[in-house]
Amino acid sequence: MDLFEYVEKAKKRSGAKSDRKLCDMLGVSNNMITHYKNKNTLPNDETMIKLAAIAGVDPTQALLDLNVWRAPENVKPHYMKIMSHVSAAALSVMIAVVPSLCSMFGGILYIM
Repeated sequence: MDLFEYVEKAKKRSGAKSDRKLCDMLGVSNNMITHYKNKNTLPNDETMIKLAAIAGVDPTQALLDLNVWRAPENVKPHYMKIMSHVSAAALSVMIAVVPSLCSMFGGILYIM
């Protein structure tokens, strides 16, 4: 997900009708969302966490995304590797836990 998608998702989830309203929610100046969408600047860590919360995205993932966007091109592959390790670890946990949960609930488990 890119920063534009975070902004649009946050606006949709929050019901913010304008970029200015989202700026107010984030506590940033009135033109910052325009700067984010035009890729003129990136949010700081605290603002990215707020944006992620409003967008309904895990703040850890949002901070990883932010650091990928900030990183020089030769560093980005390292962040991508970290992200793939995190995803693989999460999948391993699900594979280990879901069968137990299924047996606890009579074999039926819906995962959203």
